[in-house]
Amino acid sequence: DARFSFLKEEFDSPMGYNLLDITMSGRFFLPITSTTASIIAMPLINSILPAPIFRHWLRLKSALTDPSAMKWYFYFISLIAIAWPSIFLDMELFGYFYPRKTIVNAAVISIPFFFLPKKWKGLVLIPIWALVVFFITNIMSLRFTQDMILLPNYFLFDNFNSVLFDSALVLFKPKDLWILLMPAVATISYFCFFRYQLGSKGFNAGLSAAISILFVSVLGFYEFRSLQAHAERTNRSLLQAANNRYLEVYTHLSVHDYYSSDLCCYILKNIISRSYQALRSHELDAEETAFVNSFMVKHNHLADLPPTQQFVSNQKKSVIFIIVESLNSWIINYSIGNKEICPVLNSCIQDSSAVSALSIVPQIKAGISSDGHFLFTTGMLPSSQATTACAYGDNEFYSLPKIIGKTSFEAICETPVIWNHLATNKSYGYNLLFPNLGNDPNLHTSKDQAVFERGVSICDSISKPFYGFITSLSMHAPFQDPNVKRPDWINSAPGLTEQMKDYLTVTNAFDTALGYFLTELKKRNLYDNSIILIASDHSAPVEGAPVSTSYTPITFIALNTGMHYEHKGTIGQVDVFPTILEITGHLNDSKYKGMGFSIFNKPAAEALDLYHNGKPCDPQFKEVFDSGQRAANLMLRSDWHRTHPMH
Repeated sequence: DARFSFLKEEFDSPMGYNLLDITMSGRFFLPITSTTASIIAMPLINSILPAPIFRHWLRLKSALTDPSAMKWYFYFISLIAIAWPSIFLDMELFGYFYPRKTIVNAAVISIPFFFLPKKWKGLVLIPIWALVVFFITNIMSLRFTQDMILLPNYFLFDNFNSVLFDSALVLFKPKDLWILLMPAVATISYFCFFRYQLGSKGFNAGLSAAISILFVSVLGFYEFRSLQAHAERTNRSLLQAANNRYLEVYTHLSVHDYYSSDLCCYILKNIISRSYQALRSHELDAEETAFVNSFMVKHNHLADLPPTQQFVSNQKKSVIFIIVESLNSWIINYSIGNKEICPVLNSCIQDSSAVSALSIVPQIKAGISSDGHFLFTTGMLPSSQATTACAYGDNEFYSLPKIIGKTSFEAICETPVIWNHLATNKSYGYNLLFPNLGNDPNLHTSKDQAVFERGVSICDSISKPFYGFITSLSMHAPFQDPNVKRPDWINSAPGLTEQMKDYLTVTNAFDTALGYFLTELKKRNLYDNSIILIASDHSAPVEGAPVSTSYTPITFIALNTGMHYEHKGTIGQVDVFPTILEITGHLNDSKYKGMGFSIFNKPAAEALDLYHNGKPCDPQFKEVFDSGQRAANLMLRSDWHRTHPMH
């Protein structure tokens, strides 16, 4: 996968094997599964064998079913079941897996098996199925966000809702069912056979201790070798490399953390680093403070621009910011026959006073939609170490509502407990929160239509000028709104997958609702005195979509700005914030300019990100791009804007 070529370059080795190349099922897993099936089938064999053959079978059965042998049979089946799911994550990324890494980690995880008494041997099924959940969810996360799920996010129970589970169903593919094979074999064989045949005696204590020490030593050896390589790559000492890996997690992606270590070390690293981050002082040391100050000085020096005259008068206008769920840029100007999917959006871009950028690199992290809101509202990169809205929702932020300085509201489709909206609504500086706009089970329109109907009423009633932030929901995966029916012209289109048709359907419904909203603003004399911003919170994978890059670009459109400009270059999601400041006439007035650069900042050229999207630019800008993530992590951890206010 082109998205993860940098991982392949760093961790590729001749120890990686393709499943087809080694015919894995024939050489390795078929004997295991066939042996298990034979053991389970023994009662049936007893009843059908002729007497002479039966006597020989009894001798063979006696050897096979000896309690001491049974323990080892079940152990090896469990070992394979533990190792099995991780193979599919490797296959998702690279097309092959790493036997050494896979087996060594499975062996270490299986150590408790040797010390469990007979009646508790079945507890080994708990880590087996926990790993199934871990790897299936991370495979789906990689398909959606191009990153793995932060371990603490598994405990964000407020986010577990029907929208999340519906999205998971879309990301799940039939081939993922193979992940269940060996865990199911282990579970069935235990409950149907092994729990009755394991005998009363456990493993010898000395043997168990020796095996445990051996397994841990092998894992430790490989981790030591990995640390040595990390130290050489980064020009650090071994101690500095260990500190960087286990305490200061500054990598951009969780998947990079996972592949820089093995599974056991990845879990250990998360436990150690999260504990360390929680226990350590939130105050930065001298080096960290100097790093952030240096970043801010360099960034602000490069971000200062002469004011764009066409935008100066925009300070007096209201600002309405519409965040569109999962809006991919390829949908712009997409048509079936002579019918456009998004005629309203298409006309918006062509408007004589519209500013647009259709090649934006998504920069969300574990917070997904909440990270998109965070990027646009505060101009900061989200944390690579935690879910920003949940971990840092009470921080002090410089934000669009505060800088623009008008009466402000946030209107969301969902309950405010999701992504910690109750806290971020205050910390971002909103005066009002209108939740659940699309959550009414008695709706007879699309969720987005309901949001815009309520949204235009709020805009009409609130004191002017104002800043409004409105989010849509109908286009959330699995791209199905119960009140949106697929049009015949989409349903009958040839060559489209069902998921593609679903996405086109809900996007067309959103576009219709947006048209209603803009028309109502004009009817109520709100349009001419407002700047309307439209942006994607993040991209979404759609089967059969016409995407040729390693990422799916997202969209930004600004209406009624006073000039027409279509930005053709690649920018980052973090660059939208300073662009909005400039369009609204506040960029030069604000001492805080975010962490990106306005699209009108010509020397900034194009954004660079971890996947090397964009084009090389001035070395000064590249230095700011490269140091931005660490600066964001430090600023969030220390609540920088509270402790270092800009006067």
